[in-house]
Amino acid sequence: MTKAGTGAGVTLGVLAVLALVSVLGKERAPAPSRSTEVPSVSRPPSLTLVPMLSSAPSMEPRVVPWDSGVLGRSRPREGNPEGPTSFAVVADGLLVLDRVNGRLVRLGQTSGSVLLDLRAPDDLAVAADGTLAVLDRLGDKAIGLFDPQGKPLGKLSLVGSGLPEPGLVSGVFVDGNRIYVEREHATLVLVGTTDGRPAESPETLVGRPSKDGTLLLSAGIVDRDAGRMYVAAVDRARGEHRFTRELRLGGAIDTIRMLDTDRRGIIYTAAELELPGRAPEIQVLCLEPERGALLGTATFAASTSAEETFRDFAVTDTGEVVFAFRNDEGVQFLRARCP
Repeated sequence: MTKAGTGAGVTLGVLAVLALVSVLGKERAPAPSRSTEVPSVSRPPSLTLVPMLSSAPSMEPRVVPWDSGVLGRSRPREGNPEGPTSFAVVADGLLVLDRVNGRLVRLGQTSGSVLLDLRAPDDLAVAADGTLAVLDRLGDKAIGLFDPQGKPLGKLSLVGSGLPEPGLVSGVFVDGNRIYVEREHATLVLVGTTDGRPAESPETLVGRPSKDGTLLLSAGIVDRDAGRMYVAAVDRARGEHRFTRELRLGGAIDTIRMLDTDRRGIIYTAAELELPGRAPEIQVLCLEPERGALLGTATFAASTSAEETFRDFAVTDTGEVVFAFRNDEGVQFLRARCP
């Protein structure tokens, strides 16, 4: 979860498919910019140019305005502002979790939405077979399972699954047919499988699994003010530490916003930076999986609206980074690619 706060959803127990109008607009936020290498602890502190995360010309950034009715936004006088909390890249576009309206919204070659039978959906993960796992940590305290069209398949309870407090869950992740939830941005706890079977015995992972199945990954802040963070990798088959790479960024770190991989095993991380006299920025870095060597970086302007989000970055199987940039006009999905 990238912003603090909680919110209550609306109980929506009926499955419905709603027609959406097209809301593709003009580009309104900065594209990824050229950047320099971030020195690691094992390298000299000099800056060396590296290939940037290049913009994908076939994927023009688009904006979904708040006033279009496609994605919900709430601004209560008391309580946290709310908007879309998570999204995933699917074969025909994007699948966005609209918590305010309790639904999944599809944007892309086809448009539409499906109401969810969950009271307060927070996060979304998509399995290789298309099964959708939707986290509801506060309302139903369960993982809702849906087929690719949004038809309910069942629920996996978070109560009694090795989690003393479901409200502290910070995300949902799918590894093959196994569904895990993350406990306070640390270990992952198995809750069941995509066919709805609950876990028979407690199982935890010491990091997020890479999409190619070879690594368990973790990240953390070493020195917030000095802009120092790390990414660590464990060889999953052998249970052995592979590397820990320290990264030194160009400003004070507010939060780590992403830790993900593509199917090649390339590692992606991002941190929001506080910069003196400048607006906050998000720096994205991609690392090779053997020693954590830096392959490229990109910089995005940070979102300027304060909605709670669980997932505002996604990485495709082929290495495209998608960022949900939010401001007072709407949500824009910006894209970049690691060489």
